[in-house]
Amino acid sequence: MGLLMVSQPGGMWEKILFGIESGVGNYAIAIILITLIIKIVLLPADFMNKYVTKKNSKKQMELKPEIDKIKQRYGSNPDIVNKKTMELYKAKGYSVGGMCGIMLLYMGATMAIFFTLLGALNSVSYYKMYTEYDAVKVAYEAEYDVKYQPEYDTVYQATIDAGTIGEGYDTLEAYAIDTAKAAADTKATADAQAVAIATYGEVKTGFLWIKNIWRPDTYQSPIMDYNTFKNNVNKLVSEDEMPTEEEYNKIMLPVAESAEYSGWNGYFILCILAAVTTFGSVYINNLVLKIKAKKKGVVAVNPAEMGGKAMNFVMPIIMGLFTLLYTASFGIYIVTGSIFTMLTGVGTTILVDKLLDKKEQQVKSKRINSYDRNNK
Repeated sequence: MGLLMVSQPGGMWEKILFGIESGVGNYAIAIILITLIIKIVLLPADFMNKYVTKKNSKKQMELKPEIDKIKQRYGSNPDIVNKKTMELYKAKGYSVGGMCGIMLLYMGATMAIFFTLLGALNSVSYYKMYTEYDAVKVAYEAEYDVKYQPEYDTVYQATIDAGTIGEGYDTLEAYAIDTAKAAADTKATADAQAVAIATYGEVKTGFLWIKNIWRPDTYQSPIMDYNTFKNNVNKLVSEDEMPTEEEYNKIMLPVAESAEYSGWNGYFILCILAAVTTFGSVYINNLVLKIKAKKKGVVAVNPAEMGGKAMNFVMPIIMGLFTLLYTASFGIYIVTGSIFTMLTGVGTTILVDKLLDKKEQQVKSKRINSYDRNNK
C-alpha cells in the first residue's frame, strides 16, 4: 500500500494550499497565508458591507420618529402601516431591497468561502492522515526487513554452536529455528518501532504548541486510534486497501505511546483565541463607535447592537466550537481570520464614519446653499 495509491485532493482550495505549501514548506503557514489572501481580497467588500449597514442604520434612526407616528396612527391596520411606511421610504429615497441585497451578497460570499474551505481542509486532513501513516508504515517495514535476517542468522548459528536443546524440542535444528525467529522478531520490531517514531516526526505537520495540525487542538492524542483513522480515510482507499486494526496498531501504537507523542495534541488555545478574538473585534468596534459618538454628543449608531446584542456573544461561542470540533488546521484559519478582522475592523469602521460624515456635510451644505439662493 504505497503513496501512489491515494490521489492528492484536486479541488480549488486544495490546489492553492498544496501550491503555497510547496513554496513555504509548512501547511500551517500555508493556511495562514491563504486566510490573509482571502481576507485582503474581501476587504473592499467588507468595507462596502459596513458602509451600507451603517448608512442603513442611520437612515432607520432618522426615519424612526416618523415610522412611530405611522404605527401610532394606523396601528390597528397593518396593511396601511406597511403601505405608509413604504411611501415614506420612497419619499426619503430609502431602498430596503438595495441595502439588504449588498449585505446578503457579502454574507453569501463569506459563508460560501467558509464552508468550501472547511471541506477542503477536511479533505487535505484525511489525505495527510493516510500519507503520514503510509510513510511510517513503509519506513517500519523496510527497517524490519533489514534487521530481521541478520539477527536471525546470528542467533541461529549461536544456538547451533552451543549445542543445547531447549525443553520441549526433539531436535537442535527445530530449537535453533524457533529461538532465532523469536530473537530476530524482537530485535527487528524494536528497531522498526524506533524508525517509525523518527519517521513520524519527519512527516507530521506540527505548529507551535500543536503536535499535529490534522488533529484537534485538544486533549486528544496526535495519533488517531484505528476506528477514527478508518472513518476518516475510508473515502480515500477501498476496503481491500484499508489496513486491518492489527496492522495499524502494530505500526502506530508504539508511536502514540512514545515519549514524544503521548499526551495531548494541544491545549485548547485555538478554541480560546477564536472566541476571544471574535468577541474582541466586536467589542473594540463598538467601543470606537461609542467614543466617536460621545465626542460628537450624539447617540452611537451601532448596526451590531441593532441586530441583537446576543449575537455579540453567540458568534464567539460558535467560532470557539468550530475550532474545538474540527482539526487544528481549521482552527488556524479561524483564529487568523479573527485576528485580521480585529486589527482591520477599527480602521474600516473609522473610514466608514468619516465618509458618511463627509456625505452628511455635503448634503447640509447643499441644503444651506439652496436655502440661501431661494431667499435672495
